[in-house]
Amino acid sequence: MAQVSSFLNYQDRILADIRHPGDATMRTRVRAWLNHAYFEMMGSLRISAQNDEFTFDTVSGTRAYDLPADYMGMLGLHIVDRADDTAWAKQLRSWSSVTFRNKYPSGASGTNAEPAGASVIRIDGVQSRVTGTDGIRAVSDDTADTTQVATAVAYIDAGRTRIMEGSVTLNGTTAATLVTRGLNAFTPNVVFSISKSDFTDGTILFDRAGGTVIGRLQPWELSLSRYVLEFHDTPDAAFTIRIPYIRSAVGMLSDGAIPLYLPAEFAEAIEWGGKYRARDYVDDDRAAEADKKFKEMKNEMEAKYSPLNVEEPRFVFATWPAGYALETINPIQTVT
Repeated sequence: MAQVSSFLNYQDRILADIRHPGDATMRTRVRAWLNHAYFEMMGSLRISAQNDEFTFDTVSGTRAYDLPADYMGMLGLHIVDRADDTAWAKQLRSWSSVTFRNKYPSGASGTNAEPAGASVIRIDGVQSRVTGTDGIRAVSDDTADTTQVATAVAYIDAGRTRIMEGSVTLNGTTAATLVTRGLNAFTPNVVFSISKSDFTDGTILFDRAGGTVIGRLQPWELSLSRYVLEFHDTPDAAFTIRIPYIRSAVGMLSDGAIPLYLPAEFAEAIEWGGKYRARDYVDDDRAAEADKKFKEMKNEMEAKYSPLNVEEPRFVFATWPAGYALETINPIQTVT
């Protein structure tokens, strides 16, 4: 019977595999490599525990909207009609980010109208309008975080020009200032790249000393990437948008943590993924063997838990709502 190991046991076995004494720096790398393999495996898994739904209202003239912090993949994109009929919704077209950027370059958002479709765009860092010279602070919600270093880098001109960089050692729940210069009251929209040197016990908040929140790093996140939903055309009114989506995994942090939701029969894969990265790091010739093992288990899990192997629900509708044609709507609710 397949056994699931603790986070610490995975680390110890990988360090032993590459014959490394396991100093703090190397162990930090191994922890990150294991979580990387875990997230990659979870990205191929489709189970109901990962599913959630996000609902928000558009604002007239606003094209892009942040998706939830735990967003990993979209299962659907629905817009409620102008009559605000919450029982029925239309399916919007969803483009890949590459197709979307080719069809609608940034800034070419079309006329203001009911959106015809949208795309999920990944952004490294977070955009914030900074007004003032109070500096950027980092603070944890856990008193144990006192050794990790928090870093923020600010860019302007759509991320092309670096104007500021600063780091500071965390001081638990007491805010520590990273930067007190480089920003001024006339700084336009700034893209902040925020990161930390190691996993933390708490969530790290980056803000301006005056109170404006810039971004947050979850305990298992070492740097910030976010996803936004960008529409075409730009909404011209308040529409309710519903997005069934797949939640990302929660990283392993404590030594006793286990790879939650990963089937026990495939849990060994994250160890092979960690071994591949560790062996590759120390130029061990066995790296290719570990990579092969990891990919084999990942492919096997994909085949077993693919959505194609799960029976789709059957929809039965009593009557169509007045004013809708069959081919123009995609109902969310079912009648059983």
